[in-house]
Amino acid sequence: ICVSAREARAFCVDRGGALPSALQFARAAGGPNGARFPWGDIGPVCASAAWGRAEGPCAFGETVPDPVGSHPSGSTSEGIDDLAGNVAEWIEGGDGRVEIRGGSFRDSAPTPLKTWAARTASDDQRFDDVGFRCAYPAPPR
Repeated sequence: ICVSAREARAFCVDRGGALPSALQFARAAGGPNGARFPWGDIGPVCASAAWGRAEGPCAFGETVPDPVGSHPSGSTSEGIDDLAGNVAEWIEGGDGRVEIRGGSFRDSAPTPLKTWAARTASDDQRFDDVGFRCAYPAPPR
């Protein structure tokens, strides 16, 4: 968290990867069937993801994200944690733009948690509820 998209991109490139593309994120979050949420098509509940925690349906006045993997019922069918809620993620949106996807603990509505929901930001902005993960080429078969 608190890392700009420019810094996140540089980190991933330095390690042989890249920020995930919008298509890569959508596939990872929606699974092979394109589910609405990482855990499936059933709407979010507080047990599925850290969302609405600053204020909202899961509100506890939280100001920081949960530890990674704290919501195992929200994992994808392929075992990926926290693709919705907890912290949103920097994604390559195309045409050199970045997007933020996945929603975060600060979102009080469930819409940002949907696999296709995105918001835009500049490369140099930093947020305490946006992080990143790197995507790497698949190994040769």
